[in-house]
Parts: sequence; structure tokens; C-alpha cells
Amino acid sequence: MSARKPNVRSHPRAPSVGFVSLGCPKALVDSERLITELKLRGYDIAPGYAGADLVVVNTCGFHRRGD
Repeated sequence: MSARKPNVRSHPRAPSVGFVSLGCPKALVDSERLITELKLRGYDIAPGYAGADLVVVNTCGFHRRGD
């Protein structure tokens, strides 16, 4: 009789979120607040956006058109 492995459920990894903050310093502060909230909710924060499951691009909402 062979030994059976215990029935162990593997926990799926948390989705990783990458951030890109563009524009004013307020966008950076907003991103930091979002990162803190996501960490509290169990998300992983990716060191960059290349390998992230989701990328948040945070801007001030102002667009400057080159003339």
C-alpha cells in the first residue's frame, strides 16, 4: 500500500498591481494611498508594471498638447 499525500489546498496567489504615477505630486500621494489600501486588502504590489496582473496609471487629469 502506498502512502497517500494529505489533501492540502494550495492558496492561489494574490493578484499583483503595478502603479505608474504621472503628473503632479498629488498623483503620487494618491497612488501611495491606493497602494496602502490594496495591501490591506491582500493584493501584492508589483515592483514595476511589466509583470503585474493589473496596472493603474494615475494622472492629474491634465493633458498638455504640444504646439
